[in-house]
Amino acid sequence: MTLLPPSLFLNRLVVVAGGAIVYDEAFRKGVNIIRGSNGSGKSTICDFIFYILGGEVKSWKPEAERCDYVMAEVLFNSNPVTMRRQVAGASGNSMHVFWGSYEAAKASAIEGWQIFSFRRSAQRESFSQAAFRALGLPEVKSDLDSNITMHQLLRLAYVDQLSPVDSLMRHEEFDPALIRTTVGEMLLGVYDDSLYTDELKYRSLQRDLEEVTREVDNLIKIFGDVEQEIDFGKIQAEIAETKQQYDKLSVALTRIEQADEPEVSGALPSLEELQKKLMEQRRLWTETKNRTQRQEFEVTDSREFISSLEKRLAALDESIATRQAVGEFPLTHCPQCLAPLVPLEDERRCILCHQPIEQDAGKSQALRMRQELAVQIKESTALLDEKERHLTELRRSLPGIQQVLQMSEARFQEAANRVRSKRDESIDAMFVKKGFLESRLETLQKQAKSLSVLQDARNRKARLTSETQELGISIHQKRQKQLARLAEAQERIQAYTLAFLKRDLPREPGFQVAQSVGLDFARNTFDVDGRNHFAASSTVYLKNSIHFSILFASLDVPFFRYPRFHLCDNIEDKGMEEGRSHNFQRLVVETAAKFEVEHQIIFTTSKIAPDLNNTELCIGPEYSLEHHTLDFSNAGA
Repeated sequence: MTLLPPSLFLNRLVVVAGGAIVYDEAFRKGVNIIRGSNGSGKSTICDFIFYILGGEVKSWKPEAERCDYVMAEVLFNSNPVTMRRQVAGASGNSMHVFWGSYEAAKASAIEGWQIFSFRRSAQRESFSQAAFRALGLPEVKSDLDSNITMHQLLRLAYVDQLSPVDSLMRHEEFDPALIRTTVGEMLLGVYDDSLYTDELKYRSLQRDLEEVTREVDNLIKIFGDVEQEIDFGKIQAEIAETKQQYDKLSVALTRIEQADEPEVSGALPSLEELQKKLMEQRRLWTETKNRTQRQEFEVTDSREFISSLEKRLAALDESIATRQAVGEFPLTHCPQCLAPLVPLEDERRCILCHQPIEQDAGKSQALRMRQELAVQIKESTALLDEKERHLTELRRSLPGIQQVLQMSEARFQEAANRVRSKRDESIDAMFVKKGFLESRLETLQKQAKSLSVLQDARNRKARLTSETQELGISIHQKRQKQLARLAEAQERIQAYTLAFLKRDLPREPGFQVAQSVGLDFARNTFDVDGRNHFAASSTVYLKNSIHFSILFASLDVPFFRYPRFHLCDNIEDKGMEEGRSHNFQRLVVETAAKFEVEHQIIFTTSKIAPDLNNTELCIGPEYSLEHHTLDFSNAGA
């Protein structure tokens, strides 16, 4: 059998109440039928399956409320994972996950278990994030900036009894159309990781562009109000010119003072004060320079660390792929004597040494390591962003500190070298002019610093404008490709649905001559030839036909992200006659048997087809009001 990822299969379901197991059944790949009379608890089991896989159940049936927790062994892309979840206070309960089989999980009370919340946060990953990564699904956000969760995914994979009969996805209140549309596009394989990433980035760029445009406009207005020059080039030219005048005047004063008799002028600034300021400025420069170098080292170190994690993750993926590939080659001869090996009846034992083989332990360990590496990369990347922001701030501060340091050194050197006996009016005038130039330089430096904010904003605006335009073109091209994939998915679903409708018992004339089938995730409904109003039992037949057709189409088309798993509660809902239900059940079993692709169907029925009853397809006994699915006979009070 071929495995198409993502695949989600239930191996075992265990429900515990009062310290005792009240339900424990193993499930198989292919068709699984839970049968029993109405009121025997079939829907309760379906709700438990939905819940343990990541769904949210707002209200439990009384029998379910008596239970403590539910456990399940599940295969995520053939990797066994065991999950446990409390039943009490169902909404938002966390998920306990063991990366291994149910038997291994039972043997480990603490080690190997992880706890995932159902609401994501900056500090911890949610269960949906971990499950999506295990399934190889992209982390998806809808247009409402809400993350798609396992609960949303399962709303299409689980057909329950309480949703309206004409509802395509499981009904819930406060259900935005955009959420449903995004879920549908992802599961049908229409969702393009790069396209939705680009669209999210495009919206972010637009917001940033609007923000920086407002910033530029506000800065220009502020500078205009104080009549400050906003041309950065002109400010830099004026600084250079003023600095040139200052240097010439300093040279001239030095020459005049060197000709005077050495006598320190008491009117000049104190040499001790200038020295103190110079030392403080040098200390600030040294500290800032050292901090910048340390930050550069930390940024480089963080980048290398992230790179090593990414290499380890890639190596782990290669190791998993190699193990899967090599594991498919059977050992037929003894490597010592080259004699043919006799096959064993028990495939779970080594053909060479006859010891038990733990087939799933390695897969589960690799899956857990992959989860941990991915979390480390995510956290390290966030820390790197913060370090890079800090480094940018330090680098920006260095030029200003250096300029002030140079000015302090010049003043100190001038005071140290200055000796005079008498100053005439011309020298005094030169000192006055020099003081003016110093003040002017400080003012211009401050203006340049404030204007650099405007210049940075202008540069960001130009860059964001360019990126937004380029990304818009790329998004348009990817959307065109997406439309072609959507058409292929709908065509395949339609073909299977029409086959179900035309092989229905002759109860609905429109089904026999149907030409088209439509799915509308935005409105959460479906139609045949534009019509969606039929008798209740016919609408149920149509709804189930569409849902099973989505599953079967996913087995035909590899790009589907539907998890090759379907859960259907009560095929003959809304008064469907027994013969019609039997016919549909046989069609499902017959169609499923044609596929060489691994899949799982779980459906309940109170009117099982006689030829399907008591076969390997049936899970557990045939339940009744006297023999309920949940056996509380050994449960504590």
